[in-house]
Amino acid sequence: MSHYRSEPDEPEETPLEPVLGQAILGSTPHCVAVISDDLKLVYGNLNFFRFLKNVFDLDLGVGDSLGPVLPKERALRWQLRMEEVLGGQCKRVEEVLEVKGETRYFDVAYQPLDERGRNEWDRIVLFFEEITARKRSEKRLRERETELEESIATRETLLSVISHDLRSPVFQLNGLLFMIRQSAESRDEGRLQMYAEDLEERISHLTHTIDNVLSWSSLQRQSLEPKISRFSLESVLEHAIGLLKPVAQPKGVNVRTTCHPGMELSSDREMVAFIIRNLVNNAIKFSREGGRIDISAEATDGYVSFSVLDHGVGFAPEEILSVREGGRRLSKTGTWGEHGTGIGLKTCYEFAARLGGSLDIVSAQNEGTATTLRLPQMGPSDAAQSA
Repeated sequence: MSHYRSEPDEPEETPLEPVLGQAILGSTPHCVAVISDDLKLVYGNLNFFRFLKNVFDLDLGVGDSLGPVLPKERALRWQLRMEEVLGGQCKRVEEVLEVKGETRYFDVAYQPLDERGRNEWDRIVLFFEEITARKRSEKRLRERETELEESIATRETLLSVISHDLRSPVFQLNGLLFMIRQSAESRDEGRLQMYAEDLEERISHLTHTIDNVLSWSSLQRQSLEPKISRFSLESVLEHAIGLLKPVAQPKGVNVRTTCHPGMELSSDREMVAFIIRNLVNNAIKFSREGGRIDISAEATDGYVSFSVLDHGVGFAPEEILSVREGGRRLSKTGTWGEHGTGIGLKTCYEFAARLGGSLDIVSAQNEGTATTLRLPQMGPSDAAQSA
């Protein structure tokens, strides 16, 4: 008696009833269509016809050409893709279409169809769905990730600035005050005067650094909005030069100004003052001993142009470009070894843009730097009144 068991035969495919096939194709969330090698419609499910009507306002039927649907500028790409699919290759691509001025995204799969089972592909099955909502969600997610990365980088930079650029000067001031106290006890007026001048310079530098850090940190939080008021540009300039006088005098830097006494500006006074202080401070910082700085302001065509020209060591073009376009900090030691946070110039660019103006820097190494701040002379309220 034989115990041999033969392998069961593979079950034959059960043909799908036409009604059931139509029900399956009609219930799928995808758009499904069959097209011939000459791009004529052989079959389309209900979603496909709805898509043509809603997106392209087309009423196509079986036997009609899909030519009107295909963008003309992509005709060659479509032709090559169809040839590949009709050669037996399956394709899946992401298509981007401009529909009524709106960018829409589609996930499209192409599959060759051999209806007679002879390895002769003469039709193509299209499966596609719109993924515009998903792409927009992914874009928002990427933007949030970028914002988070920038926020973390900003926090780390701020902590670094506070720990290094602020802590060190405070320690130096503490040591200087100790020496002043000793000189006062010994009644050494010569040393006391020297230490007092040094103290004044260091406090001025520290105040400038703190001012930059606070303005920059507020800007990073996007919490600093312009507060427009009308003010005298000359008064802002005089105040800035007065604050920076202890920095310029020891170097013997001569600051010359040319500004019309009656020149006024409608803008954010504090932002403008911040920019001017930084531009003048940088000019002093990178000037050689006994150098000269020329400051001028003029009004033309509804704009005020404020210029600072020094004849110092200057910058390389790529250094300026990295700050203007790359948003990087430019930390460079001055001619007397002055240090900085590198955030002042970067913040100046941001403030100028927020005020509706621009900041232009032309510099050459060992020749000097010319910086021009250009701002609208009238603020929004003045412009509305004049209109």
